[in-house]
Amino acid sequence: MLLKNSKIKFSVFNLKPPTSLCQRKVFNSHWRKRVRDAAIANKNNRFAFYGTDQRGMSVVELAIVVLLFLLLILGLMDVGRGVWAYNTLSHAAREGARYAIVHGSKSNNPATPETIENIVRRRASNRHLNVVTTWPDGNQDQGSDVNVTVQTNYQPLLSIIAIPSIQLSATSKMVISY
Repeated sequence: MLLKNSKIKFSVFNLKPPTSLCQRKVFNSHWRKRVRDAAIANKNNRFAFYGTDQRGMSVVELAIVVLLFLLLILGLMDVGRGVWAYNTLSHAAREGARYAIVHGSKSNNPATPETIENIVRRRASNRHLNVVTTWPDGNQDQGSDVNVTVQTNYQPLLSIIAIPSIQLSATSKMVISY
């Protein structure tokens, strides 16, 4: 059980190698105490003996890594939700403009800002929308333009870490064809 070079180690601490089991127990307790005292007495590395135990270190590292990983996943989900909200808003603005271009002044049922707003709200399924419909030429004749602008506020999931709401806006411009 003893190493070949044990006489060198024992001579440093002035101990003799143990011969019986009882002497080994006493020797081991003295050996541990002297190693601890030597590590504490070392002024360059005074905590050398106490810094060797790393049993809880992996749990701490795991907690940090899991926290960062979950934050990254939530951030990616938030970006995905934001892109989905913008695409939905853009689609709703396009649908409102399409309705306006086929319901011009020659139509039996000409488009009004209220009907376009109802179309946009049904397509977006968001009740907190600001819909603005304008005819830049001032009329709904064939060949004139129509602009439908839709705005809403997007609230990210990570708003608990001081990310403010983001204003999303989509505009669709089309030419009246009927």
